[in-house]
Amino acid sequence: MFENKKYLLLNGKELLDAKESIPKILRSFDVLTVTTIAEIPGQSVILDSTVRQPPFLVTNQICPNAEYLFFDLSLLGDQIVVEVFNDRNTDLFHIALGSKDLEHVRLMNDMIRTYQKSDDRLMGEKIVSSILVNNILHLKNAFENTIGTAPDLINERAPGSYRETVELFKGMIVENVRKHRSINYYSELLSVSSRTLSTITRTVLDKSPKQIIDEYMMELSKKLLEEKKLSVKQIAYELGYRSPNNFNMFFKKHLDISPGEYQKKHSRLG
Repeated sequence: MFENKKYLLLNGKELLDAKESIPKILRSFDVLTVTTIAEIPGQSVILDSTVRQPPFLVTNQICPNAEYLFFDLSLLGDQIVVEVFNDRNTDLFHIALGSKDLEHVRLMNDMIRTYQKSDDRLMGEKIVSSILVNNILHLKNAFENTIGTAPDLINERAPGSYRETVELFKGMIVENVRKHRSINYYSELLSVSSRTLSTITRTVLDKSPKQIIDEYMMELSKKLLEEKKLSVKQIAYELGYRSPNNFNMFFKKHLDISPGEYQKKHSRLG
């Protein structure tokens, strides 16, 4: 499946189906990127991407909905792109995308899948190399214009299993946070106790699970308010709050102004 290839793109389910081959796959490539996309009504899209170099993966924490791209660094032939890739400040990227950006990412992934099935290996490598260069520069631009605060500082001395659990936890938040904000809900999905999850997130990010959930909710709230496509009341229900008043209290607690005031402020700025 991956012999003599310089790249391989699998979704989590495909990877789980071939899990007996994972050790060989990890030895065959230089880099592993894990990407999770969550679509939100109102044209907002959140992309979470993690770079692992050298490839690092815990089999029992593979997310079926994520995309796993393995590739050789030799495919990043463009020196500018090599520098962009090597000089990144973090290995965890949380990016707000528009519908056009999402279309671009999916098109690129479809092309990689097409060419990895091609019998013309050299042509496939040439095309995929171009795609990787394009994606790195495209997502660099999207990351620089993303919503939210500075990237999380990762404790690189934390056990690899802890970092993988945090990655999985954040991916689960992206997919479920509008319906579930309970720590117990996520700890059960991860098959750990709430106390253990707290130990893991504090070790890796120096943050509690609740802080991570709340920060994500604030990013999402600000993005929807800035888009001005929905009223505050509509956004409250869109985000899963039982009443606009609950949303108002949550937002004001973290930013010291109401969501309505925040939206008006950005309307004036726009």
